[in-house]
Amino acid sequence: MEEYFSIIPEELNEKTGLNGKQIEERILKNKSNQLDTQSAGKTTKEIILKNCMTLFNFLNVMLFITVISIGSFRNSFFMVSILVNTSMGIFQEIKAKKTIEKLSVLKQNQVTVLRGGKEVTIKKEEIVLDDLLFLAKGMQVPVDVCALSQGLFVDESMITGESELVEKMRGDTIYSGSLVMQGKIKSIVTQVGEETYIAKLTKEAKSFKPMRSKIQIAIDRILRVIAIGIIPIALLVLLNQFVLSAMDLSLVESRKLAIIGSTTAISSLIPEGLVLLTSVALAAGVIKLSKIKVLAQSLPAIETLARVDVLCLDKTGTITEGKMCVEEVVYYHKTKEEVDATIAFLLKQDTESNMSTEALKKVFHEDTSYRFKKENYVPFSSESKSQAIEINGQGTFVLGAFDLIVNNIETSIKVEIESALKAGYRILAFAHTPSSIMDNQVPKDGQIIALILIKDKAKSDAKQILTYFKEQGIKVKIISGDHPDTVAGIARDVGIKGKAISSKEIPDSKNELREIVEETSIFGRITPDQKRDLVQALQENGHTVAMVGDGINDILALKKSDCGITFGIASEAVKSVTHFILLEGNFSVLPQVV
Repeated sequence: MEEYFSIIPEELNEKTGLNGKQIEERILKNKSNQLDTQSAGKTTKEIILKNCMTLFNFLNVMLFITVISIGSFRNSFFMVSILVNTSMGIFQEIKAKKTIEKLSVLKQNQVTVLRGGKEVTIKKEEIVLDDLLFLAKGMQVPVDVCALSQGLFVDESMITGESELVEKMRGDTIYSGSLVMQGKIKSIVTQVGEETYIAKLTKEAKSFKPMRSKIQIAIDRILRVIAIGIIPIALLVLLNQFVLSAMDLSLVESRKLAIIGSTTAISSLIPEGLVLLTSVALAAGVIKLSKIKVLAQSLPAIETLARVDVLCLDKTGTITEGKMCVEEVVYYHKTKEEVDATIAFLLKQDTESNMSTEALKKVFHEDTSYRFKKENYVPFSSESKSQAIEINGQGTFVLGAFDLIVNNIETSIKVEIESALKAGYRILAFAHTPSSIMDNQVPKDGQIIALILIKDKAKSDAKQILTYFKEQGIKVKIISGDHPDTVAGIARDVGIKGKAISSKEIPDSKNELREIVEETSIFGRITPDQKRDLVQALQENGHTVAMVGDGINDILALKKSDCGITFGIASEAVKSVTHFILLEGNFSVLPQVV
């Protein structure tokens, strides 16, 4: 990828940022971060007209006017079902439209930029192309940017599905929607508005298409057949009542009976009751699901859910807890008590924790029986991927990446590391050296005294639930943005066996993809577009697919699936495109839902 620095505008001063004239020029050229606020799909007026102006509504209204005109009010109650059906259709479409229009991924409303040599706080909509934007811990990146320095760690799981922090170096692209977890840097804006990664990702999600269940499709097919025959049949009924009938039509009562008879015969051809009964049954399903804290956002989804035969699951936050957990600590050369106390003392010095150190703090607690005196401390560095502490009389202890903190690793420990990597663990090492820290340089002549195996832990009930689905004949597919080995490790934990394939092994040919998606159950390093393509391939193979996910990277697959399911903690953007929301994030209610 070409570095952005090769195309930085010559007039841009990296020390002062854009001036007023340059900002105005970009605004005039529509290079500001203004997003298209156009409504999704049809307007409210169009939705109402579409649902009201149908052939069968027209016929029923004509019949209703006819019976009312002769004063036969008790024979006009068939209009109740027509009004209920039409109202429910309008309500569902308007609700879906408003939900889609609320689709929002970015929560960062105000940002700090460098303009005219001064740091200025502006709204995210006021950002323009080539603005110098400051990124700091805790903020969400509002636009696509290019890093102008290093030392920043971001969480891209919301976009890519990968749970590990990603270090960004000078020249690296940082996509909108990423969360800054550690560090502070200056960056230059490379894409704004509709051209940002998030905008492109959600553009497809905003396309509006009302959901139709198979029962509703079948009823529509019946109604189309009836539509063909209803006019000639209606003419025959009228001919029979007003021409061939033996009634004396010169009498008012006879004419009324003929009109009522004709209306009854014609209205009986239209299955209003069948449509109403379907709507009522689906509504009853919505009420039942609400009792187990599941929100159904679409009536037809109730029936579609019952037909699901393939369940696709995201890994991070869906079958896992979405947070790093220490699974095991392997000790070498020193006692467990001594190592644990030393790690706890080192972590106590860390003022800028990340997900890994937060997981460590839950396991390693301060031991007052050990008296440590700090001589020197080197905080975590993105370059060394480690932090270190020198303790009086004991030497230096280093915590960090196993392959970077020591020069030589013992053979037996290498075997342990290789085994843990294959199992999908993230590995931190704790090393000791008698050498001192000199000029903030951490010595690497020590030996590893502990390996800490960290994993995004599977939810406690995940295995039991997935076993239930398999027993019901539902195929389970795990599709994640994480490393294939990590995904395979989690899959084994929840009872899903098989080899994981990565995005590089996904073929471009649709036929080949349809074969692979049938044979494979575990997918790793999958992009949002590929997730959608895998769901589509399953549908082309004749499957009814449910997709469970809670990340922005799942949006396209959730929208493409026959039935999208997410959790209450998911972003509004994700909730906007799903059919069911598990309000309490309780994975165990899924069997009851299905």
